[in-house]
Amino acid sequence: AARIPVDALRGDGPTATVFAVRDGRAEARVVHVPHRRDGWAVVADGLDVGSVVVRDPPAALRDGSAVTLNSSAEIKVAFKDALRQVSLVTGEANFDVAKDAARPFIVDAGPVQIRVVGTSFLVRLDDDDRGSITVREGIVEVHNGADNPVRLIAGDHLSFARQTMKQERLTMADVDRMGLWQRGEMDLTGMTLADAASEF
Repeated sequence: AARIPVDALRGDGPTATVFAVRDGRAEARVVHVPHRRDGWAVVADGLDVGSVVVRDPPAALRDGSAVTLNSSAEIKVAFKDALRQVSLVTGEANFDVAKDAARPFIVDAGPVQIRVVGTSFLVRLDDDDRGSITVREGIVEVHNGADNPVRLIAGDHLSFARQTMKQERLTMADVDRMGLWQRGEMDLTGMTLADAASEF
């Protein structure tokens, strides 16, 4: 049995549909739901071991890459023959980029531009053009228009504003915690009540 957020379910009867991600692939699965209480549901069967339930399936881009948006996030996609370009307008998104050495994948996020060939990373952009980048796999290159590009590898976290960038090293456990929202979970450790409220 698995315990998942009720709002990840599609349907309110004894069976429901969930979007489950396993080994990087998202599938719609029909599950049996015997109990729902306090915002959580117990799923008795229908999920493979190792599956992760997400609120919405990753959106497939036409190059084979996938993007998962956190609540209230917005992106704009502009793919061209020699370039794959996405603008993160606001919010947080996870990108799993299909490898294509001939067509770099670029994400514009406020004052910075992220350039990759194939990798997995999280980007967050707040309303004041502050944000962060966390690399889960591979290598990314971050430009802010002024300094030399910053090269990040798996486990690196970069905080940025309009004219500043600060890099730090995270454990992979910390990297995983930063992506909990993709499973409908949150880690509020160390947050003030005001900071926690702003996440909703």
